[in-house]
Amino acid sequence: MAINKLLTDGRIDIHRVNNTLIYKVRGVSSAVDEKLFGVSNEEQLLYHIIKEGGNRGVWLKDIKDKSNLALAQVRKFLKAMESRKLIKSMKSVGSLQRKIYMLYDCEPATAVTGGVFFSDQDIDIQFVTLLRNQCLKYLKARRASIVSLQDWYFKAAEFYVSTNEVSCKALSLTTVTCLQESGKHARRTVYL
Repeated sequence: MAINKLLTDGRIDIHRVNNTLIYKVRGVSSAVDEKLFGVSNEEQLLYHIIKEGGNRGVWLKDIKDKSNLALAQVRKFLKAMESRKLIKSMKSVGSLQRKIYMLYDCEPATAVTGGVFFSDQDIDIQFVTLLRNQCLKYLKARRASIVSLQDWYFKAAEFYVSTNEVSCKALSLTTVTCLQESGKHARRTVYL
């Protein structure tokens, strides 16, 4: 009975190691422990499953499978955790039909948000068009010389402030490759 009371109060955790139960005393010293103080064991379990997902997030089905809870229970607990701002849900650019969950204060990975080329889970056509046109203009101006991706990256940084978040690889995929596919630029050997 005493162990159940400590568990419900959030003062201890139970872990299974090699078919042996281990009881671990939990302090209220860290911010995470303070956030989870007083929440149910099921919500703590879901919180830790979502925490393991990191900035890539975890799908609802994976949370359900790992927690062995019914889908209705999982949804109820997730909704309660969202209202307490422990977690947040969002749709991934890769799969707009599925929600992913991550910790509330976690910054989503570029693979989830799409990076600077996406806004609100849709491709930012204006930004990509701007980069494409500026790249074409830059290449035409330097037609006689060889232009590296790095040269283009630094030129792009001059006219768009957020370009420091854009890697040379991303610029290559969106602008130079786009120009090559449209037939407006012939690829030459590119050095980095």
